Amino acid sequence: MSKKTDELLIRGINDAMAEAWNRHDMKAFAANFTDSADFVNVLGQRMCGRREIQTQHEHIHRTIFHASTLRNLDQSVRLLRDDVALCHVEWEMKGHQSIAGWKDVRQGIMTLVFVREGERWRIIFDIAPEHGYRMRMDGVLGVVTRNDDFCIH
Repeated sequence: MSKKTDELLIRGINDAMAEAWNRHDMKAFAANFTDSADFVNVLGQRMCGRREIQTQHEHIHRTIFHASTLRNLDQSVRLLRDDVALCHVEWEMKGHQSIAGWKDVRQGIMTLVFVREGERWRIIFDIAPEHGYRMRMDGVLGVVTRNDDFCIH
């Protein structure tokens, strides 16, 4: 496949994931991950493997995200090798239950690493910090900014 075709396929997967989120179909959402994928959510919780990613997302879609909608605002894809790609997806979410510190409209940037499995691209790593969200990196407390920088506070 050509580089352009691979980039289009990866962008399509990201769009399909947002569509699955909006249908609250976490089986379809999780199908895009490898069996051994790592996913770190906006709260810094780590999920290991497609099964755990699906189970945890099914739970939150029965609770705080049951009426949420997710929209991809922008994407960039960079092929690192023929079988590995780095992707950033700027996202926006609405309709979630109110939690202290969360805005009605939330935005952030997901960083994803895709690997080719046969003819299919799947996600092996995904971290989704929210802009302005406090998190720890190597034990240091900081804030993720709109530019996806980590600022120490």
